[in-house]
Amino acid sequence: VLFRSGTCGALNPKHIGKVLEIGKVVEHDMNCEPLSMRGAVPFDESPTFFKLSSTPFNLATGDMFVSKIDQWFSESEIDFVDMELFAIAKTAYLEGVPVRALKFASDMANEDASTDWNNSLLDSTLLLEHKLDQILWELNVKSEY
Repeated sequence: VLFRSGTCGALNPKHIGKVLEIGKVVEHDMNCEPLSMRGAVPFDESPTFFKLSSTPFNLATGDMFVSKIDQWFSESEIDFVDMELFAIAKTAYLEGVPVRALKFASDMANEDASTDWNNSLLDSTLLLEHKLDQILWELNVKSEY
């Protein structure tokens, strides 16, 4: 199992400052409509989303730091945004490796996102480490840092 941890922008303020396990990840910035639906690469047989866990949290990955909400996020029931998880999940899928992802909701993906993200780095590190330790303990794996 590949564990990924990091920060993400939240689209609901109730998630700010929390560590959550992501259930599904999609790509949001690939847009080749009408050749394919948003998030899909034309002629690519790979899945357009990856189910990582049974949690209800959906994350969309793109190649930009989101500071303005896209209507597509709410239409697609997206809870969080980041810049890397979809690529990690796709690579792991191609290699046959399961992925679990923990994300710290650092900001509201708005005009204050960069400042809020920067101010949350210490908290995110400590809380993500604690949550990963809990999961590894549950899996009976001794963690060493």
